[in-house]
Amino acid sequence: SNMKKLTRLSFITLLSLAWCFPVMSKTYTKSDIIQEANIIAQDITMALKNNQLSEPQIYAYLTVLTTFAPQVYGSALAFNPQFLQSHAFFLHHNVVSANKVLYCPYVDKDKDMLIETMDIGNIYKNHGYDYTSWEWYRVPMKTHKPHWSKPYFDKDAGDINMVTYSIPIGDKAILTFDLPYDKK
Repeated sequence: SNMKKLTRLSFITLLSLAWCFPVMSKTYTKSDIIQEANIIAQDITMALKNNQLSEPQIYAYLTVLTTFAPQVYGSALAFNPQFLQSHAFFLHHNVVSANKVLYCPYVDKDKDMLIETMDIGNIYKNHGYDYTSWEWYRVPMKTHKPHWSKPYFDKDAGDINMVTYSIPIGDKAILTFDLPYDKK
């Protein structure tokens, strides 16, 4: 049931936040954040390999990454549409057309540092868009290498200037984290 999923998501999220809060006051380097993101990417890779990645787990991983360091604005797990079409265990993907489905859970912090969640692959709701054409998704999916995006204004999910670090998870998905970017 949906309530059961919500309860499980809340419990996992609370556990991940409890783990992160003692370190929230420390400032981390980009290398520290990349190291944490790589650990999470490895965990997600193993879970995907074993077909054992649930939506609550995805949001818990993204919450850990978003709350790991105060300067991280948000994080996403953007799935390859071809992977989604061949793996029916993702029930919440968004059908865009007969041959395209999208699913991109996203976690960010609002102005009061509270956690917000959304699926930016849901083009039928506010803030949703087809992420497959964006540099942060397209380049690492093509090169199979981590990638720093050029600075951009994210009007759809963040409404801030940011840069995004993307880690490909095979050809299945891209794990990202966003850092605010000051043009000064």
